[in-house]
Amino acid sequence: MLHQGHSRVSAFVLAACALGACTPAPSENPAATGSPSASAPPPASVPGTLPGTAPGLATSLAPQGGPAAPTAFPVPSGPRLAIVAGQGVGAIRLGATVATVERLMQAPCDEKTPALCRYLARAVEFQLGDDGKVKRIVAHRQGRKAGDKTYGVFNGAIPPDLMFGMIPTAIQQYLGPPERVIDSNQGATSDAAYQHVYKGLVLEYDKLPTGRTVLGGARIPD
Repeated sequence: MLHQGHSRVSAFVLAACALGACTPAPSENPAATGSPSASAPPPASVPGTLPGTAPGLATSLAPQGGPAAPTAFPVPSGPRLAIVAGQGVGAIRLGATVATVERLMQAPCDEKTPALCRYLARAVEFQLGDDGKVKRIVAHRQGRKAGDKTYGVFNGAIPPDLMFGMIPTAIQQYLGPPERVIDSNQGATSDAAYQHVYKGLVLEYDKLPTGRTVLGGARIPD
């Protein structure tokens, strides 16, 4: 049993490193783009930002003169972030300063207050203590509400590959049963139907309009 436990921990650590929890993700180099030919036809869609949508989401509008038909296609962005119980996400740890968060996220906070650094398009928020350092981290599934806006796509997972949108039984196949169940959204976001408490990690489950219950959020610590 001891050997199996060590093997399980080793596998978890290796998976976390693969997701970027051990070292910060390298900065991305913007790709060079060529100028379009003068004879090329105009694009059929115009990039934009939809009202109430997190910045950074790809959007398109109907051709000029046609009916308005906005659509949004959230895509993951930024460094890959492993959710590590009791520690943090990726290379960002509890106790980090906002300057450290922005450096490791490779972008400034979308929303910044003395109590919060939030990334809407990347679906993660860093709640700050009175000392201005990270005291809690909350990651969200795509589509969750953030005031009058919605979250984009979280670029990461709980090692080895437990992702938002998965059903509870699939999560428990790896993490096992929770230490405690909270049958409400107390301490969680309003989207949560109930919560599973693990050591250093709380998983929030959302009930979708379809009736399906899925992993909707993860917060560190419990």
